[in-house]
Amino acid sequence: AIIAMPTKTSYSPYDYDVAVIGAGPAGMTAAIRTRWVKSYKAVPCSTVIFDKAGLGGLAKWRSCMLTGPSFHLMGADVVGRFRKDIEDLEIPLILSRVIKLEMDGAIKIIHTDAGETIRTLAVILATGFRSLCNEQDYLKQIAITYMGYEFFEELLNNFFSMEGRQTALIVGNEFTRNLVDLIEACNRGRHTVIYLIDSNAADTPFPAAAGSVLPGKIIHYEGQGALEGVRVILKGGEERFIPCKKVLLDYNSYELSPRYDFDSAALKKDARGFIEVDREMKTSLPGVYAAGDVTGLYATVGRSIGDGIVAGFSAYKH
Repeated sequence: AIIAMPTKTSYSPYDYDVAVIGAGPAGMTAAIRTRWVKSYKAVPCSTVIFDKAGLGGLAKWRSCMLTGPSFHLMGADVVGRFRKDIEDLEIPLILSRVIKLEMDGAIKIIHTDAGETIRTLAVILATGFRSLCNEQDYLKQIAITYMGYEFFEELLNNFFSMEGRQTALIVGNEFTRNLVDLIEACNRGRHTVIYLIDSNAADTPFPAAAGSVLPGKIIHYEGQGALEGVRVILKGGEERFIPCKKVLLDYNSYELSPRYDFDSAALKKDARGFIEVDREMKTSLPGVYAAGDVTGLYATVGRSIGDGIVAGFSAYKH
């Protein structure tokens, strides 16, 4: 991993020119374009990336690829190429989650869950639908909803095909309630189901059939070789370990409403809660840009890469 702390001197009013929050395809390309600015023939920005899960985002997973009519590149291939550029351009990666953003004023202040405070002139938000942690260590035990709802019955039947009685964790938001009946039908009472609702919504009512429903978020997956459980933070701040053998991440629901780890109230959003941007990926706040899935546009690797490039150049010009 590339890990670095601010390199500017202590009397500087800021630590980096640009901070990129999120290291998926949009975040990586945004960071690269703040450093690789040959078309402007100018000095590159000092840039830092924040992502607790490391480089790659969902593109590291088996379901993500860059496609065209006659080709496809798997996510790992795309990430590998971007990783080399990030290393060659000496862009540091801070393996922390951003939990607070002060976005007013000329200097933006970033606070992380590790207690770091970083000051920048511009911020690019590329956080995707939800933040990741160490999911890549347990991909065999983690399922993800994607594509159309017509595929869900097969997905859920495979998800619940465990021997003996086990505990399965369903992670989603308020829209996951639409899957409860299908989940119950595919489970057929064989396994214990716990719903972890990681949502920006103040109230997330669930049908009585859903069973255990907890408001909170995963902060770490744990297990020796195979998944044994997850560590979560509940809405009130309590940390808890939930033993489970499988996790289903309901990304189809996050496509309807994303999850922010920081207070995003100052940013203008659309009716679904996605960050609004113009054609230069500018948000409603000066010096703050957004790219990729967090903007609510088409959720494809190609679109994320293109938006990241535009956001990187726009932040550079700022």
